[in-house]
Amino acid sequence: MPNWCETTITFDGRDTEEGKRALEDFYNKIVETNGNEHCTVFEEMIEKHIVDTMTPLYPYNNNENKRGYITWINDINYNSFTIVCEDAWTPNIKFWDELIHAFYGDDKIDIRYQAYEPGMGIFLTNDEGLLPRYNFDFTAYGLKEIMKLPGMFDPGRSYGPFMFLDSSNDCFNYTNYNKDIVGYINFVTDGDEDDVLGYIEECNLGKYNTIEQAEHELNKVGTAYVNEFKYVPVEEMS
Repeated sequence: MPNWCETTITFDGRDTEEGKRALEDFYNKIVETNGNEHCTVFEEMIEKHIVDTMTPLYPYNNNENKRGYITWINDINYNSFTIVCEDAWTPNIKFWDELIHAFYGDDKIDIRYQAYEPGMGIFLTNDEGLLPRYNFDFTAYGLKEIMKLPGMFDPGRSYGPFMFLDSSNDCFNYTNYNKDIVGYINFVTDGDEDDVLGYIEECNLGKYNTIEQAEHELNKVGTAYVNEFKYVPVEEMS
């Protein structure tokens, strides 16, 4: 069974009538593939629908990985729309690039992406506006260790550590399936440095000045990893 790479892709139509029409047509082709429903649809099905209903501008023989599917798509807004994909092992950016090139050309639709798969060490984007961007992953086991976290008994908070006695909170799970209090935290977030540090503080894990400081201090309690997103343009994606 593969690791699944989560990739957020935004398709931007060029600011021309041809670009707007191409983006609308491409969006409609994706939605039509799934019976006009905004839910899961496999990439191979989208490719087949486009191949069956359009004549390519350029020869099309897309041998890129297509083991993936769309889990979410929004409506067109300001000449753009976004999808979220789950792809086996690595992001399938090249698949989308080849598909758009063959059927819409190179001057109508642009691609922005962000790909995340920690098991394969994949933290990639071609969106310079997102950078610098970080993924922060923290895990701690056992109440003895969790009670060492600097923010757990902050009297200024409206909640305390034992408010979270089930898995309904994003940050904490202090029980197992039998509701025994065993103590477990798994915390994952990404964003710029302010976003990450703000969420760490919001989840009562302490207040830090830098991501490096947060990583250093939280490694005294559990295991903390910081991964910085790398800039890779679409044409360099394999």
